[in-house]
Amino acid sequence: MSAATHPAARLRRVLVIDDSPEIRMIISETLDLFGFETIVAEDGDRGVRISREQVPDVIICDINMPGLDGYGTLKAMRGHPATATIPFVFLSGSTDRVAVRRGMELGADDYLTKPFTPQELVASVKTRLEKQDEIERQSNQKLDELRGSLSLALPHELRTPLNGIMGLAHLMMEDYQQMPPEEVLESARFIHESSMRLHRLIENFLVYSQIELMGHESRTLIGAGTAPIAAHEILPEICERISRVHKREGDLKLVASEVCLMVPAENLAKIAEEVIDNAFKFSVPGRPVTVAAGTVNGRFQMTVTDEGRGLRADQVTPLIVAGELNRQRIVWIGFDPLQSTWPLRISFPIFMANAVDWLNPLSANNGQYLVQAGNAFRLPLAPGLTAAQLTTPDGKSRSLAIEPDARELVIGDTLHQGVYRVKAGTNEVTFCVNLLDSNESNITPRDELPIGKYAKVTATTMKRANMELWRWIAAAGLLVLLFEWWWYHKRTV
Repeated sequence: MSAATHPAARLRRVLVIDDSPEIRMIISETLDLFGFETIVAEDGDRGVRISREQVPDVIICDINMPGLDGYGTLKAMRGHPATATIPFVFLSGSTDRVAVRRGMELGADDYLTKPFTPQELVASVKTRLEKQDEIERQSNQKLDELRGSLSLALPHELRTPLNGIMGLAHLMMEDYQQMPPEEVLESARFIHESSMRLHRLIENFLVYSQIELMGHESRTLIGAGTAPIAAHEILPEICERISRVHKREGDLKLVASEVCLMVPAENLAKIAEEVIDNAFKFSVPGRPVTVAAGTVNGRFQMTVTDEGRGLRADQVTPLIVAGELNRQRIVWIGFDPLQSTWPLRISFPIFMANAVDWLNPLSANNGQYLVQAGNAFRLPLAPGLTAAQLTTPDGKSRSLAIEPDARELVIGDTLHQGVYRVKAGTNEVTFCVNLLDSNESNITPRDELPIGKYAKVTATTMKRANMELWRWIAAAGLLVLLFEWWWYHKRTV
């Protein structure tokens, strides 16, 4: 992407760091000629300062410089948030492989060896910019997807505690004069619990967003300002607080050895809170919940053990399985959704949409590749093709002859439902015949509706649907008009 066509509607800025005035002038004039804005620095220290003030799009830096050399400059750039992701190109007269490898290990994006041509210089800069633009585009796309998922799930999860807070607050405002003190205290306690639940939900969503962004941007939790924390001092407070919430202080057993971690304290606290709270929530009161923390083989390990119901080995099976059976795609659900609250949750329609998309490889956007059973499928052909290969849903393949002047391939043998594949030359197309059988496509009102092979839904009330009175009313109106017409002519005769 050239500077003139960049979406930001500005010239792409390149910082040139070199102790040679001649080299700086040559690079600057060359890039200016090709539509870039250049800023220069005569040493590494000044280059680091300028990069943080003006934030260029690309940095070209010489390796061998007095004072802060190219390697030190790169380390300083990568250690500052404003310049950590800027593309960095090393410039040197050395062709030593060790020097090149050291630069790449430090995080350099490219390496130019003197002497170089203007074309090589401009190509290197443009390549770095295009790669950076693609990274930003993918990051923005992931952010849009994250915003979409949060906008769908967050309102549903927040509604429950908010309804409790608003309902009780409204009740207290309406009847505050008649409410006894114990009811006021109970309502206030419930409002506080709902607000704490709401606060926890928001915190979890923020942590989830942080993890997603770090995964997309290849960042870690540990930054330059991260200080070691004492895990044995943080965990007791968390364990005691959660045990008090569940009124099970006597069930807590904590064994924490002295250990320091290089991790943000809030992230360790969030992990411990979720795991320990889950152990108390899904275990029987009166049975112990043991929290052990320490080092194992030089690594920190936290183990939370409870005596809940648990599952036997033969019960640990996937609840939802998707795969292929006899060349047909299937989705198996290991429980009855109608006997659960899953259909009421926002994840259910999302799962159904994903399952339909997976079962049908061609989405609604490719409607031209969906045909009804028995209808012909037409595929435009490139000139010069004489044969095509057709694979039917049962896995059998056969060759189809094509006439020399044919402009399209017509496939009429589509009686079998499933996925067909056609290969004509270098073009390979997949199309689907309607996967619904005649029974599932029947929309006639019935007293029983089958769901798969082993379930059915029975109507609770039967009403005839063809009792349309408008015909009788129209007939009666027509008879009245005929009678008036007859009576009128009888009187005038």
